[in-house]
Amino acid sequence: MESFNGRMRDELLNETMFRNLAHARIVIAAWAADYNTERPHSALDYQTPADYARALTTAIARPGSREMIAPRVGRLLNLRRSA
Repeated sequence: MESFNGRMRDELLNETMFRNLAHARIVIAAWAADYNTERPHSALDYQTPADYARALTTAIARPGSREMIAPRVGRLLNLRRSA
C-alpha cells in the first residue's frame, strides 16, 4: 500500500493540476487503471494485479492448474487450505 501511495503522489498528484473534482476523478481513475492493468509489481512476482487476480481466480476454480500459475499464487492457496 505504501508503494501505491508513494507512486500515486509522485507520478500523479504532485504533477497534475486538477481543474475540478470531475477532472480529478477522471484522471485518477485512468491512472489507477493503468497501475492495475499495465504495470508489473514485484510483490506479485512481476505480474500486473489484473493478471495476478486472473491467475488466482483460475487456480481457485481449477485446483489442478496451480502448477501453471505463479509460485506466489500457489503458495497463497496452500496457506489458505492449511489455515
